[in-house]
Amino acid sequence: MTGVTSDVTERRKAQEQLQLLETCVEHLNDLVVITEAEPMDEPGPRIVFVNNAFVKRTGYLRAEAIGRSPRFLQGEKTERSALDRIRSAMHRRQAVRLELINYTKHGEPFWLDIEIVPIVNLRGQVTHFVAVERDITERRRAEETLRDSENKFSKIFHSSPVAMALSRVEDGLYLDANAKFLAMLQRPREDVIGHTSMELGFWINSEQRMAEMAVLQAYGAVYNVELKIRGRAGQVTDILWSAEKIMVGGEACVLGSSLDVTEQKKALEAMLESEERVRLATEAAGIAVWAWDVGNGKIHWDQKMFEIYGLPPRPGGWVDYEDWRCRVWPEDIVGQEEQLRRTVATCGHSNREFRIRRASDQAVRFIHAAETAVAGDDGKAARVVGINLDITERKQALEALRESEERFSGAFLQAPVGVALVAPDGHFLRINRAFCQITGYTEVELLARTFQDITHPEDLSADLEYVRQMLAGEISTYRLEKRYVHKLGHQVTILLHVSLFRDKQNQPGYFIAQVQDITQQKRAEELQRKMALELQQAQKLEAIGTLAAGIAHEINTPAQYAEHNLRFLREHFPKGGQMLDFYQHLLRDAQVAGSAQEYLVKAGWEDVLSAQRSWAEEIKAAIDDALEGIGRVTNIVRAMKEFSHPGTGTTESPVEINLNRAIESTIIVARNEWRYVADVVTEFDPKLPSVPVRPGEFNQVVLNVLVNAAQAIGEAIKKDGREKGTITVSTHQNGEWVELRIRDNGPGIPENIRHRIFEPFFTTKPIGKGTGQGLAIARSVIVEKHHGEFTFDTEPGKGTCFKVRLPIRPSRSVGDFAPTPPDKQDPK
Repeated sequence: MTGVTSDVTERRKAQEQLQLLETCVEHLNDLVVITEAEPMDEPGPRIVFVNNAFVKRTGYLRAEAIGRSPRFLQGEKTERSALDRIRSAMHRRQAVRLELINYTKHGEPFWLDIEIVPIVNLRGQVTHFVAVERDITERRRAEETLRDSENKFSKIFHSSPVAMALSRVEDGLYLDANAKFLAMLQRPREDVIGHTSMELGFWINSEQRMAEMAVLQAYGAVYNVELKIRGRAGQVTDILWSAEKIMVGGEACVLGSSLDVTEQKKALEAMLESEERVRLATEAAGIAVWAWDVGNGKIHWDQKMFEIYGLPPRPGGWVDYEDWRCRVWPEDIVGQEEQLRRTVATCGHSNREFRIRRASDQAVRFIHAAETAVAGDDGKAARVVGINLDITERKQALEALRESEERFSGAFLQAPVGVALVAPDGHFLRINRAFCQITGYTEVELLARTFQDITHPEDLSADLEYVRQMLAGEISTYRLEKRYVHKLGHQVTILLHVSLFRDKQNQPGYFIAQVQDITQQKRAEELQRKMALELQQAQKLEAIGTLAAGIAHEINTPAQYAEHNLRFLREHFPKGGQMLDFYQHLLRDAQVAGSAQEYLVKAGWEDVLSAQRSWAEEIKAAIDDALEGIGRVTNIVRAMKEFSHPGTGTTESPVEINLNRAIESTIIVARNEWRYVADVVTEFDPKLPSVPVRPGEFNQVVLNVLVNAAQAIGEAIKKDGREKGTITVSTHQNGEWVELRIRDNGPGIPENIRHRIFEPFFTTKPIGKGTGQGLAIARSVIVEKHHGEFTFDTEPGKGTCFKVRLPIRPSRSVGDFAPTPPDKQDPK
């Protein structure tokens, strides 16, 4: 009795791993949708599977989604161009990745990063599409908020009618300036940006400027300070300067606005000399002028004053004090009256800012006022002359800039993905909380580092090459998977999106880097890869277990044959000794008789010689039969060795082999599977060149097809009682390809299941006779790992022919194929 025990531990482990993979897909945070491949036109391919994440995000139950086309998730904001890209890729049976808006059950739009991949069966036919969808709604909102904030800030800054400039608190270096500021200095942009006001030397009274900067540092803002500056050509300009400290990109800066009041000052001085000259000057400068006779209390307004306050002009321009007072904002009136009284009491000069409600439309306007008291003969104020300037637009511009910066900061800091602003040299300028969580560093620690410091050394060169291309203007953005080295020392795999902000002169400003932690996703992908390898190994172990009993029987039969002949030799060996004794007696008796010939005739010599010849022939035949049996055992052992240990080739290292010999060894190993149902005929091309393959996996492919052919013929014999069938195995060269054909004269493959032959786990055999993985793995080995072709032809009632085509010299892109060096080749 011969027994065979098969260890199914690996197979059970593979099944458990597969179940684990299905559980992982079901519980992924990303949405997973599987649809049929057809129809492409309306109503579109139907959904056959959605995971829990899909149900949770869209609000649709599985029963509401399965059976419908994914198009029911689209809406008015879904871009047609994106849908056209998806439809085009699906028609071409290609993968596609893009960003798209879908809608929940309640009509809420949300953004998805979608990757759609076709699922191809083992015949090369697309049966399904799998879409893995990541919710990027919060990221898109953060990007839009950030972009809107920056655009608004830039537009307000550069289009402002007020001269504005942005400088650094640390060293006073100008970072930006609008056209009005450059025109006021009469300098080109390159003369200002990157320099300080002290370097440019336009402050006439530098001590006053330093004093105002001290106030700015202490209180965070200064307003309406009168200063004088010197232009490039030496001209002097009077300005009204206001400034506030703000944070830009994590750096303390000064946003200053300068109002050119040179003309206003000249107008005021001219007014003291001539009312006419004052009127002309103020009209030219757009300044409202008023005058107050302290003695009689009469107040005179020019035309501009009436326009600013929204009042109809009065005869002669005379107004009452109450006309002004009732227009001033209630909260501002007390301070304004107190400052005006102080100016009169000191016979001095003052600058004020207050709000009014314009009479014509009740709009709130911001007013800057300046006045000077003129002393009479007694030294007391006899007359006060002043100006009003509507600065509402300038105040609104400053407020809009402040709100923009606040929105930018909020969106930046609260973004659900890691965001960092990075200088062209790699130093971090600003980092949000999510980025700190991904890397493990605090904001302070990262600001003292560069992105090069935390990038894995093996990934740095690729990242730096993209940076070089972006700085050179060759690309505008890039996307890269790379690894960070966490503060605690472990690796973090991230998906990096980088864009570059450039200034008005198209010079690089800073990089905007968005980072997603995909460490868990990469681990899941690696687990899936390992599970696939383990499943393939389990299938191979299953095949070897199936062959074990047959191999034992194949070896046992010729071994018994040799044993029986050796027993025969042992039993007949004593006859040789007896014959020698007979010859010795015969020789002695012949010598005594004197006549040897007569004696031999009398002793029956002819009968002895005949018996001797018969005995010698039996001995020779027994020896030949024993050698033949041992030779068959040797061939079987050699074939089994070559099948199980086919040389130096591993699953990772293909080598050039003699395909004819490899196929022949596999036929011998599988003999017990086909010998009772079919005869195997080989038609090998003797000039077939060596081909680089993974020998172990190639042998497995041949074995799977041979066993399938034998089983198909066996089923046909049971049904129609036919005699043994025939399996024909042939090889030949066709140009740059080598072809292997395995043809059987079995029943053929039914038409209704041909499209499923290469599907994983599909089988027509009863439970326990197969896993449905043989042909699926065979096609994967030939097509994916050897870049060959694996097809079949079949005809009902006449049989099936499986065809394997392998490239003699794989393309250079297949880096894992390499011919065996001459000094390592088998001399046979």
